[in-house]
Amino acid sequence: MPRRAFTLIELLVVIAIIALLISILLPALAHARKSGRNLKCATQLKQLGVSTNSYAHEHKDFIWNWSWKVGDTRQSRFADLQTAGNDIDAQRNQWVDAFRRLTGFPMNRETATNAGLIPQILYSHFVLFDYLALRLPEPIYTCPEDTVRLNWAKDLQAFKAGLARPYPSAVGTPMPDNDRDMRWAFSSSYEVTISAYDGLQSSPMQTGPDVQHRMRNMADNHFFFHSLDTWRLRQQKLTSVVFPSMKVFLHEGHARHEKRHTYYATAGAKANLLFFDGSVSYRNNKDANRGWDPWAPASPNGYQYSYRPDAWEPRTVTGAATEPVFGFYRYTRGGLRGVDFGGREINTGQP
Repeated sequence: MPRRAFTLIELLVVIAIIALLISILLPALAHARKSGRNLKCATQLKQLGVSTNSYAHEHKDFIWNWSWKVGDTRQSRFADLQTAGNDIDAQRNQWVDAFRRLTGFPMNRETATNAGLIPQILYSHFVLFDYLALRLPEPIYTCPEDTVRLNWAKDLQAFKAGLARPYPSAVGTPMPDNDRDMRWAFSSSYEVTISAYDGLQSSPMQTGPDVQHRMRNMADNHFFFHSLDTWRLRQQKLTSVVFPSMKVFLHEGHARHEKRHTYYATAGAKANLLFFDGSVSYRNNKDANRGWDPWAPASPNGYQYSYRPDAWEPRTVTGAATEPVFGFYRYTRGGLRGVDFGGREINTGQP
C-alpha cells in the first residue's frame, strides 16, 4: 500500500500550530528568565548580608564603610595618599588606595579630591571586597538586570576609551580616558542607606556646632549631595540598629525587575532590599515610610528632590527631563534607630 504524503493544507496547519505554541511559550520563557534574574539579584544581596555580619564580627561590630581619619593615611603604601587635611579627605585617600589595589587601574588623588567625591554613595562595597580579598570587577555587586554596568565591566579597556555606550557622565559631558570617569565601571547597582555612614543621621540627638549639618541632594543630580556644615561621615555599629528586620541597609539604585525600569524612588517602584537582619525582600516603596527631610526635620512629608537621569539611566515616567521623588529609606527618620517598613516612623528626637 503506497504511503500517503502530507498535503499542503496539512503542512500549513502543523506550521500554524507550532507558531501558536511558540507565541504562547516565548512570553512564559521570557518571564521565567526575568524571574530568574530577580532571584539572582536577591541571592547576591543575601550573600552581601552574610558578609556584612562576618565583617562586623571581625571589626568590633562596625558596618563596612570608609573609616580612615587624619593620621590613618600612613597605612597606605602610596606616598601621595599618606597625608590628609581632614577626615573626609582621608576617606577619599582610602578609596583611591583601594581603587588602585583592587582594580589595577590608576586613580589620581587630586581628581577625586577636587571633584569633592564622597565614595560612600556608590563605592562603599570596595571596603567589603577588600576585606574578602576579591579583585574588582566582581559580578555580585551588580544586579543581573543592570546590563549597562555589566557591559562597562565586560571590557574595561573599551570603557576607558569611552567606547562602552551609553557612557556615564555625572556632569553631562562624557570625558573618555579620564580616570575620574573610570570609577563608574566599578560602581555598584546597590546603594548603602545614608544612616549607615552619616554620623548625624545615626545619632538620636545632636548638639553643638554640628547641629546645622545636613546632607541634601543637589537639585540637578540625584548622585550628588551637599552639606550646610562639616560632614560627619564615619563607620557605624551594627548594634546601633534597633529594628533590624524593618530597617533597610542596601537597596537597588534603580527598580529594574518590572517591565519598565525606573528610579528606585519613583512612586510605586519595586526593588530588592537587604534589611539589617540579613533578610531580602522585593518591596514596593508605597509601603515604605517617607523618611525625613534633612532641611525640614519637623516635616512629616519626607525629603523630596529631583531625579535627573543620565544617558545610561532609566527615563522618567513622564518623559520629562526631571521627576520629583521622595527619598524613602535612603533618608530614614531616626537613622539606624528608625523604621522603613512594617511600622510607624520612630521619632528619636532627631533635629
